[in-house]
Amino acid sequence: MADTATRTSNQTYDLVSVLSHPLQAGQTHEAYIRDAEGRGDQEVADFFRDVQGRHQEIADRAKALLQSRFN
Repeated sequence: MADTATRTSNQTYDLVSVLSHPLQAGQTHEAYIRDAEGRGDQEVADFFRDVQGRHQEIADRAKALLQSRFN
């Protein structure tokens, strides 16, 4: 079913939303990594890199699902 205001299916909207959030989080985590490294706390910087990587995996899956729906 499509939203009448956006003329976008709920599925497409949901996938775009799920794609957007981890990409935004990845940008935020980049600042957290710099902050941790600035304090000399490599353990925390590595933790944020791991979280950033997991968000990137989610974004990659959402991109693949979107692409498969439009091809």
